[in-house]
Amino acid sequence: MRSAKFVIYVCALLAFLLACGQATPIATRPPTEISSVPTVPAIPSVPLVPSPTLVATRSATTAPTISPRPFAFGVEYMLPGLAQIYAQAGARSTRPAAETFGWRELEPTAPREGKHDYKWDKVDRYITEYQNAGFDQIQIYTTAWNEWASAKPKNHFPDPQYLDDYEAYIFNLVTRYSRALPGLKYPVLDYVIEREWTEFFPGTTDEYLQLLTIAHRAVKRANPNARVWLVPLMMLDVFDNNPSADEIARRARVNRTFRHPISETQKLLARPELFDIIEIHALGDYTELEATTRWLRAEMQKNGYVKPIFIGDAMGLSQGIWANNLRAITANATDADFLTFAPLRANDAIRFVHLLEAMKDTHARDHDAATRWFRAEHSKSLVKKFAAAIYAGYAGMNVWALADIPALHQPRITSDWFVMGMIDAQLSLPTWKPGAPRPAYYALQQTIDKLGNVSSVEKLNTGSNVIAYRFTARGKPIIVAWNEPGRLHFPGESEPTARATLPINAPRATITRTITEMGARAPRVETLTTTQGALTLTLDATPVFIEPAN
Repeated sequence: MRSAKFVIYVCALLAFLLACGQATPIATRPPTEISSVPTVPAIPSVPLVPSPTLVATRSATTAPTISPRPFAFGVEYMLPGLAQIYAQAGARSTRPAAETFGWRELEPTAPREGKHDYKWDKVDRYITEYQNAGFDQIQIYTTAWNEWASAKPKNHFPDPQYLDDYEAYIFNLVTRYSRALPGLKYPVLDYVIEREWTEFFPGTTDEYLQLLTIAHRAVKRANPNARVWLVPLMMLDVFDNNPSADEIARRARVNRTFRHPISETQKLLARPELFDIIEIHALGDYTELEATTRWLRAEMQKNGYVKPIFIGDAMGLSQGIWANNLRAITANATDADFLTFAPLRANDAIRFVHLLEAMKDTHARDHDAATRWFRAEHSKSLVKKFAAAIYAGYAGMNVWALADIPALHQPRITSDWFVMGMIDAQLSLPTWKPGAPRPAYYALQQTIDKLGNVSSVEKLNTGSNVIAYRFTARGKPIIVAWNEPGRLHFPGESEPTARATLPINAPRATITRTITEMGARAPRVETLTTTQGALTLTLDATPVFIEPAN
């Protein structure tokens, strides 16, 4: 099902990737050192290091866990023309879409007489624009899919006689973005080997491990400081809504058509010598994050290692639905024709679809109401997901999307994938023009502003449905809190509220509400008096940031 996502996305990208690039002949087996190219200054950010294992529930008196490095706040996928506006929000981590730097795009024709004809110009612009805007943590997807290198259509594993050419592609890619690109500000250190451990890699586990072995050798040969990322794992159906260990084990035994079996995933995780960083793709809401990282850390412990875990392809708002069959795309579809994910209930699938369809139809009577509701839910969920990701010990998270692609919005097939742009934007070939920010953009900006450089985090025991994380950010305490209703509440429904008492070591506290209203540019802020070092207030599903008042 998700194969439609990037296939369609790539079709859209082709509309503005117009430059064909100039040929640059490079030897099949280039030397490790290229003395004629000057050394690029070291990357100015702190290297990714493993984050600590955090306990799922902490009381207010538990000593906070100290994080060894700032959490990386990011966005994806890179679109020409939009780097500056997202840099202004504070984002510093990003990556292009999976196919952009793929082998077939960079080397569309087979080498001749041992010479490779790489097309760099159309992709160099991504690195140049985003580095110039201030993005200092860029990850590049690689993929072995190349028609001339495989006798099987869509086969991501090259025929044996082309494995050396695949290694040359990886080597030259890392070489170019380590030191060879004119104007490079600092090396691009992170390379993701293949797109996703789902139907996006149709080969076997052994084939992937062979590719990873070759890619690892090529990456380290080109730049010993570069980092190899394991193919991103997408296990939403296993960890959705923070299930118990027994439930995780039960779900893991179910083999889904859209991902490789969990037993095969465990084989990848048992080869730590071949990668530096683990990545997950998080398509659900924040409730999948703690369970996922606990399981991954258990697998790492079982195999005797610790490595960072990063979140890519993160949806601010859960994708909600997944079509189970062809009837799902017809007018006769029922809730049972969709697999649903938190916070959507199983009996609300069609209702969710109808709201997405109303967003798509500008003439629908409830178009405006549906759009306002979706933009608000997106904003709320994005803050929750960042807070939960920092607490769970992830190294960073890239949320998407930078812009909508309305023409590709097919609610029953792509759910809400293509309407999750955080700003209004227009495609003006060959680039994009940014428009007005949406609530999710301001939520991104608020979260980075409040939680940038977090040094410690704990989860407060509220004894209710209130979720509250207490952070230390830039040396100051800040709480992010909301009432968790347990499901989506649709337009016209009243969200439940809850009273919560939270520890604030100050006579007064400032409460900043997440921006959720379309057109709003500033958050609602109020200052309340505390009682004996505690603040009592009423919370709904919109996260608030609580700080000691100056």
